[in-house]
Amino acid sequence: MVTHVRASALGGLFGVVDARGAEIRASLIASLSPKAQAIIRQPPGPFQWVEMPLINELVAAYEKRFGLEDIERRVQHTAHEQLTVIHAWLLKLLTPETLFRQASTLYRFNFRGGIAKAETIHAGHAVVSIWSVGMYPSWYSHAFPGWLTGALSLTGASSVQVVHHQPEAGYLHTYEATWAS
Repeated sequence: MVTHVRASALGGLFGVVDARGAEIRASLIASLSPKAQAIIRQPPGPFQWVEMPLINELVAAYEKRFGLEDIERRVQHTAHEQLTVIHAWLLKLLTPETLFRQASTLYRFNFRGGIAKAETIHAGHAVVSIWSVGMYPSWYSHAFPGWLTGALSLTGASSVQVVHHQPEAGYLHTYEATWAS
C-alpha cells in the first residue's frame, strides 16, 4: 500500500495548473478538502512527504476538470522538473539502461509503500514491475508510462514506447519500454 509520495511528484500538476491562470487555480482549490487546499496554497518542499489520499484527491479534481488527455503533459513536466532541476546531477549519470537499473532505488526514494523492480534490461528494451495499490488509478495506466517516456527522452533515448500490461492480481503492474539510442 502506497501511503506517501514525495512532493516533487506534484511539480507537474502545480506547473500545469499555474500556467492555466489564477482563475483555474482558484477553481481547483475550491473543489478540494481543507487539507488538500493547504497543499496547493502552500506547496511543500520537493523532498517532503505528502499523504497519498491527498495526492489522490488533488489528481481526481484535476482529472475531473481537465480529463485524462492532459496527464501526459502533466507528468512529462514533472519528469523534466525532477531530472533537470531537483535532481539535475542525476541526469548527468543516467542512460536509459541505468534508469531501469536504478528503478528500485528511485521508486523507494519517491514512494512509501509498494515495490519496483527491473525485470529485464537490454539496449533499447526494458521491463519493470511495480507491486502496489493506493495510488490514483490513472497513475498506473497513464501517469507512470508518461513519466517514464519523458524521463527516457531526457536520458537521450528517442522513439520511446511504453506499454502498460494489464495488472495481475490487481496490484502487479508491468511496463515494457522500447527506445532507440
